[in-house]
Amino acid sequence: RRYDPPTPSQPARSHLQPAPTCSPLARVFYMPLVGAAIMPHGALILDPERSEMAGTPLGGAARRLHEACFAAGCAVRAAHPHLFILYTPHGLHSDSADMCIYQNSSASGSCDWMGAWGEYRVSVQCDAAAARSLLTALQAGGHSAAGLTAFSGYDAPLRWGECVPLSFLGPALSDGAKVVVLSHGPAGTLERAAVVASRRSATAAVGEAIHDWAAGEEQRVFLLISADLAHVHGNARAPRRADGVPDPRYLNARYASPHACAEPFERAVARWVETGSTAALDGAVRLPREA
Repeated sequence: RRYDPPTPSQPARSHLQPAPTCSPLARVFYMPLVGAAIMPHGALILDPERSEMAGTPLGGAARRLHEACFAAGCAVRAAHPHLFILYTPHGLHSDSADMCIYQNSSASGSCDWMGAWGEYRVSVQCDAAAARSLLTALQAGGHSAAGLTAFSGYDAPLRWGECVPLSFLGPALSDGAKVVVLSHGPAGTLERAAVVASRRSATAAVGEAIHDWAAGEEQRVFLLISADLAHVHGNARAPRRADGVPDPRYLNARYASPHACAEPFERAVARWVETGSTAALDGAVRLPREA
């Protein structure tokens, strides 16, 4: 069943800023980010009615996230973005740089995760010129960034880390918005957790550089971050196979029982998102190795 998202009561403001050197006959508007969103990439939220979640607490939680993501997609469309900067932790990586920027003119793929959810497919148009411009800006600022081009510039491959959040942005993409994909390594979740604290200042600097780049763009830029929260809530909530046995693809052998840091980590992230509190971000950064 599709969720019918509510109509936002108030569209996002555009915060247009006219360029100071524009002549009255040719006004060009330079726009900062018109919005930002953090959206999950767990494929379970695509269809909470599937048999493996039916009648379970997990199904109810997935339904709430499903509905929230549809509502977010509606709010994103109201911001009228021309370009999505999609930040993913599960894309293509290079050992030569922390951040890789796809240079292709299009990208496509599925939400496939361990042999399931492959029927959910996404195809997007990418802005290769914007990707080159952003890469140049980051490299000029001394940031660790590299360009990646797949298949001679044709479709770059996408998987669940990109396709799940993009699945909820169909209306905005149908309006003609394009995408630039930023893939941030290392590839493994545990590897990233091990370096997140030491990379914090560098990551913040990249974020500022992306904002500054967007402020000089004539198109409306929206930042979309693909991210999940704690992975250590234990195995009791795992989806079930047809015979009622927990699906082994979703089991965490290392943390079969809930870890004590899971909920504090998520509360800290939520507080940071809601308030911008540096203290909350400090609290979250101290926990990711376990969460």
